[in-house]
Amino acid sequence: MVVTPLACSIFGEIGTVGIMADTLARSLYKRNTTREPYRCHYSLNPAYRDLVLSQGLVACGMDDDGEVRMIERTDHPFFLAALFVPQLSWEQPHPLLTGLLRAAWEHR
Repeated sequence: MVVTPLACSIFGEIGTVGIMADTLARSLYKRNTTREPYRCHYSLNPAYRDLVLSQGLVACGMDDDGEVRMIERTDHPFFLAALFVPQLSWEQPHPLLTGLLRAAWEHR
């Protein structure tokens, strides 16, 4: 399975995510790290990481252990997925949500 249960649940935790340069995520956050709340028990299966990333997805956010926390496609106006829950973040309006709304408005 490409998505697999986490070895150790991060549900209810707040974690640091490093945001990779030259990505949509970086252009939205305008910084290289963020702290985000998690509500998940699943993640990208490490056995499929290279295969997934070779198919046009970019790992744009990583935790301190190098685990993928955000992915995006560069060939789409707004294709960005995160393991954290931006609507629960202390940062409001959240950069990912405003970016989604902006992309939807511009491509309507």
